[in-house]
Amino acid sequence: MVKLILIAHNHIGQEILKTAKEIIGKDTCDAFVLSIFHDRSYEEQLKQAKEIINRIEDKQNLVIMTDLKGATPYNIAAEAS
Repeated sequence: MVKLILIAHNHIGQEILKTAKEIIGKDTCDAFVLSIFHDRSYEEQLKQAKEIINRIEDKQNLVIMTDLKGATPYNIAAEAS
């Protein structure tokens, strides 16, 4: 099964996941969301991303998505993976 991590600003990732589940009507993958906030430290959020990735045993089918290339969520995803 595909494992999905959404790393996005504020609550964008949660809303994307919620909308996808409403459209599809069921869970089709294991999904995790990491919300990135500008008032939290980069290092703290990077640590959270690494913890989420480390919880996933089978990384062969892992997909990490971000909301904006070059922004903080993207940089955290790139550094954590």
